[in-house]
Amino acid sequence: MKSLKEIWNILFQVHNKPQLKNNDLNASINDAVNLCNNRKYKEARELLKLIIQDNSNNSDAWMMAAQIDLREYGLISLAFDELIESLRLQPNNIAALLTMGHLFMVHKKDNKTAITYYEKILEISPNNPVALNSLGLIYQEMDEFDDALIYYDKGILADPRMINGWYGKAFIYFTRKQYALAFSLCVDGMKKASVTPESEEIYTKLGQLLLDAAELLINNIDLRTLSNSISREIESTDNVKVYCKEYNDKGITSFLGFGPDRQLGFHNIVYNAKLPDVDYRLLHELIHIKILQHNYNIGIRIPYELVLESYHAFRKEYFASYQNQFGQLSREEIDKRIANHSVMMFAHLISGVMDLYIQYEIFTSLEDVRPAQLQSFILELKRKDQRALNIKDTMPEILFNKILMLNHLEALNLQELYGINLLSEITMSSVCIEASCKLFNIYKESIKCDNYRDNISDTITRIAESLKINI
Repeated sequence: MKSLKEIWNILFQVHNKPQLKNNDLNASINDAVNLCNNRKYKEARELLKLIIQDNSNNSDAWMMAAQIDLREYGLISLAFDELIESLRLQPNNIAALLTMGHLFMVHKKDNKTAITYYEKILEISPNNPVALNSLGLIYQEMDEFDDALIYYDKGILADPRMINGWYGKAFIYFTRKQYALAFSLCVDGMKKASVTPESEEIYTKLGQLLLDAAELLINNIDLRTLSNSISREIESTDNVKVYCKEYNDKGITSFLGFGPDRQLGFHNIVYNAKLPDVDYRLLHELIHIKILQHNYNIGIRIPYELVLESYHAFRKEYFASYQNQFGQLSREEIDKRIANHSVMMFAHLISGVMDLYIQYEIFTSLEDVRPAQLQSFILELKRKDQRALNIKDTMPEILFNKILMLNHLEALNLQELYGINLLSEITMSSVCIEASCKLFNIYKESIKCDNYRDNISDTITRIAESLKINI
């Protein structure tokens, strides 16, 4: 039987032999770690061979060699022998114990032996999150769900940034048909866990589990009854009726007319009844009315009407951009396009910022509605992105970028509330992304106080100034 060194010489022949930079063992180990971090595993493995040849009593070098051999080359037996050597030199080497547990759990399918290694780790470090989550997974695979939940809970408590515990715990409750609890755990996990190249796959699974739980919960949410209750509340507050009207046009989802703004004795909600999320859109607009009603009653009028002075300022700001990009059009055609886009940009600004507050209010005050909110949130964001693409070639790039930045605010809000990242659905320049994040921080600052509703008009004005959209 060949010795470990003989096997090495066969498998890891170093053709371009790297030289140890110095005799400092720690520096050489750090060099190997940096190579691994940069995914240069072949170079790291060659360096580790040299380190071990010169320092065969170093437990960490054997452990790192085993990790590479196991995970990159699939050399299970060799990795096992290297881990045995690492643990012989240092029985309490946690990284070696973790790798050995992984080897038995994943590669040898020997959960019983894997448990002994993970339990050994907990004797040394009771709050080791990797060991705790790994034990949770083992007991889950053994259908011992109560024990699995205990370990997942401990793993989450030890390090909520690790996604494994969140996914494992949520999955157990999902299989038990406790969908509300699974949904809540998924939201917490999506927001609190860190996304790394290693965790990206399970992060995607957690996101899908969140959507699956939402889909199953939506059927049990009585949005119509809730909307009727809020509608009656609005009507009793100011003795103003709320009317809803179907308008099945692909160009709209829902919008409203706020009575006092138009000197009317009623509020009017227009909605597209053919949308899959129509019930949530109605609720969304009712919450919109409540926010406007609150502001109106304390003397704050949220800007909803584009005045002539604003149009002239808009035209003065962007006329040259239209001429440069659409010089083939007549002066009359350019003026008509500017007029249409000034109204569009104004409406997009107001609705975009208002929606941030509406979504926040629903998320914080109507927890049971969150599954429906999440579904509609994603659908509406994709609809807005598509509408933006439909007008891309009709306006100057500088204005189209502002449309994208306002849509980006909603994508940032989706990530803020639910941890779901749809920020890359439409390509934006790094400058636009940075600017949009600064705009979102204006909003985030405004919702920190209890009377955040009172800050909406000021937030719209500040964001409009930043975007050079006159209101």
